[in-house]
Amino acid sequence: MPEGQVAQVGPASSELAERARHDIDHEDRYSPMTTDSLDPDLRRLIDREAIRDVLNRYCRSVDRLDLDELRRCYHHDAYDNHGAYQGDIDGLIAWIARRHETIPYSLHISGNILIEFADDDLALVESYNSIVQHYPADARASLQQFLGEGAVRSDGALHFMTWGRFVDRMLRRDGEWKIIRRTVVAGPTVVLPTVRPFEAPMGWTSDRRDDQDVLHAERRELGIG
Repeated sequence: MPEGQVAQVGPASSELAERARHDIDHEDRYSPMTTDSLDPDLRRLIDREAIRDVLNRYCRSVDRLDLDELRRCYHHDAYDNHGAYQGDIDGLIAWIARRHETIPYSLHISGNILIEFADDDLALVESYNSIVQHYPADARASLQQFLGEGAVRSDGALHFMTWGRFVDRMLRRDGEWKIIRRTVVAGPTVVLPTVRPFEAPMGWTSDRRDDQDVLHAERRELGIG
């Protein structure tokens, strides 16, 4: 490229950006913007981001034990196959609440996310995930119930790590994308004995699984939610 010459955006990207600007300008000037009136490519990008947001909110809601937020990730008539639990959403929430009662630390991480649309309001979503949890000695029964009889041989505190996938049907209903059917696909699992639970070093903020976590304090201060 000659010195001083500015690189040009490819025609496909440039054209899409121009169409998006045109749609937004047109909607701002003449009518309230709705996703239905946007360019189809731009609307699909918005749909994808909304679906990813559901996956992220699911992870947060389980790790912070925010059961109201967890419920908002699913349609009321959704079905969840979690392996150790299979059934409706009321049962899922009750099962998670009981199982996590004695688990002081939980971390869900979403990895690769692939979204395929069956039609405008239905998508198949595959997301890779990794989970880390700490189980004190008195939470052994909870881990055993999750992994199966005989899977836990230690009587002391344990660290649990697993890698798997969520395969979800996401449905847009009343303008909102939510899970209508989830299948949890099991992957490799590691259970390690630990001498003591993790404690934040002096001066660090501790992780909490209730409404006193720093996240919720920040949300309250900023008027979010």
